[in-house]
Amino acid sequence: MRTALLLLPFLFASPAFAAEKVDGLYTASALVTGQRAETREPALRQAFRDVLVKVSGDGSLFSDADAERLFDPALVQAYSYRDLMASLPKKDEQGTRDRPFELTVEFVPDKIDNTLARLGRAPWGPERPAITAFITVELGPAHFTLASDGDPGALQSRALMVAAARYGLPVHLPARSDLAGGTLTVGPGQKGDVLMTGVMRFDEALPGWRAEWSVAAGTGIQTWKTESPTFDEAFRAAIRGAAQGLSGNGEPL
Repeated sequence: MRTALLLLPFLFASPAFAAEKVDGLYTASALVTGQRAETREPALRQAFRDVLVKVSGDGSLFSDADAERLFDPALVQAYSYRDLMASLPKKDEQGTRDRPFELTVEFVPDKIDNTLARLGRAPWGPERPAITAFITVELGPAHFTLASDGDPGALQSRALMVAAARYGLPVHLPARSDLAGGTLTVGPGQKGDVLMTGVMRFDEALPGWRAEWSVAAGTGIQTWKTESPTFDEAFRAAIRGAAQGLSGNGEPL
């Protein structure tokens, strides 16, 4: 976290933060097994929760019971499947019922906006602050910082970017050449003007990932902690928290 504190003068000196337009705010995806109604229904509900968070920026809606009760199939405009094993031949029952698919769901924008209004929320808008992420990972004896190019940490870097796209935040990782001795070199023209820092540690006693996060923006610094069984979920929780703070929906959970 010391690196984040050293960078604060640069961040707060900026009168306005760079913004990027986020596309596909009313679209979400989920993994399903087969194309049956019994697997599609929970996936539609998951996509609904993700879209509420994505459109509003309020990460608390992910686990909001009132939001869950407002799901209605009429909110769905269209959905489609992508066979994740399209290059492999189908084999009997396994090929038709147990094949993994990505379900992409398009929601009706006006109906999602109306649902948010019923929950006391509003759309955040497509123009969102660009974020530079400085994240270190501690996995046993291995310690590394995530970068946009190459190992170590390529799997974790990809998981972070997938989570960022899932919830509509433009997140950028530094190139490895910008990292020296565990510090991040920044300056005018850096892609992200908002700094997100994180320290992730794998705890065998949990088991899972304990993480500490912070976001520094013009309004101040917000910090929070998460505990997650996988690093994929750790990044999803981190992005939901960052979005919640940056969108003005309160302290990250």
